[in-house]
Amino acid sequence: MNLEGSSTFFFLFILLLVDQCVYGYKTNNAKPVSKVHKLSRDAFPHDFVFGIVASAYQVEGEALKGCRGPNIWDVFVKIPDLIPNNATGDVTDHDYHHYKEDIDIMKEHNFDVYRFSISWSRIFLNGAGDINWEGNGDRVKNWFTFNEPRVVAALGFDTGSQAP
Repeated sequence: MNLEGSSTFFFLFILLLVDQCVYGYKTNNAKPVSKVHKLSRDAFPHDFVFGIVASAYQVEGEALKGCRGPNIWDVFVKIPDLIPNNATGDVTDHDYHHYKEDIDIMKEHNFDVYRFSISWSRIFLNGAGDINWEGNGDRVKNWFTFNEPRVVAALGFDTGSQAP
């Protein structure tokens, strides 16, 4: 299997999950809380849903392509010395082009759901107005328009460490 781009993200996520289950979690005072030696769905209720989440700006890439207008993060990351190495989301993991491969990896690892986000400026090029069907599509079953309200309020408006 060729692991590149966003596929690497999922591979690292799985490794972290397995590491924590095998070697246990530690509290702030470094005392072991528990050790689990085998990760199994049997340890969870039968209706437990295993899933993956991703944020558009973190994985989507193609910042100003595919009919996407600029968004607040595009502006925020341009503030000098705010983001380490002046990194941007212009390229990221190219999930915009590799999402099918990522979904195949999720299926291979038996995940039930994938909660992803689409940049609002890909749906509405200027932040409002007509829907941009090229950047959106017509197969999404559930839409949630307000993501991470605590992060927006606390980190975006209170501390200013993230884009509001």
